[in-house]
Amino acid sequence: MLKTQARIDNGQFRQIYDCEISAIRQAFDGEVFFAFSYRIKNYIHLETYGNQNTHPCLTFIIVQKDHNTRFFIKYSNNRSRSRDGRPPPKYINMPIGAVIDTTIVHSNNTNFYLNSHNAYQNVNQPSYYHVLLNEIELTAD
Repeated sequence: MLKTQARIDNGQFRQIYDCEISAIRQAFDGEVFFAFSYRIKNYIHLETYGNQNTHPCLTFIIVQKDHNTRFFIKYSNNRSRSRDGRPPPKYINMPIGAVIDTTIVHSNNTNFYLNSHNAYQNVNQPSYYHVLLNEIELTAD
């Protein structure tokens, strides 16, 4: 099972890991928690996957778009002027599908930038992916 979630701050990662992942695992066990109000708590037991050996593998990825990181490629062109007479750009946006998973990302965590869209209004902003749990064992390659 692969779950992605957006609009999470870095300070909320531990809370997501502790609360949501344990809630998903409880749902795999068949113990579903319904809270109709903050005082009434009902547990309903359903046989979802039964024993823990038959649970699906879980990978949990946080997607962040609200960051100030931008990537550019140094533009090298032998022409001194473009066709319309303007000087060529010094830097261009990174191409669609580009992945940055080394050098500037955290060395101990699995995280990466992925540019999945074209640049609108001149500058593209790639999404920043944090892998909190990787039971599927996805690799960067």
